[in-house]
Amino acid sequence: MTGIRDLDGFNEEVRPERLRALLRCARRFTGCECTPEQVSTWAGVMALSPDDLPIVGRVSAYRGLYVNTGHGFRGTNYALPSAVLLARAVLGGHGGHGVCDAAELELLGQSLAPSRFAL
Repeated sequence: MTGIRDLDGFNEEVRPERLRALLRCARRFTGCECTPEQVSTWAGVMALSPDDLPIVGRVSAYRGLYVNTGHGFRGTNYALPSAVLLARAVLGGHGGHGVCDAAELELLGQSLAPSRFAL
């Protein structure tokens, strides 16, 4: 189970009150009675772009540099479409068929391109 996004810089502290809230939620959905000592916790920095959308594609200032970052807490949801866009960028516009049509991929690719941040 994963859970809480705080916009507080580089704070990597696991907050006990947040952990208790997650455990209550887990108990409600699974019936599992876990204590904070029984679970593995982690806190860290998630890359997040200024417009809260991932940055996917070729960085024009550097030959051969492609990025797929800035997903924030939506990484699981954005993994497949981001991978398709990155593959298309690396392969010169090919690949990703069956996920959505070429026009949709092109529009999505432009919306997430590094160039929107002058990269």
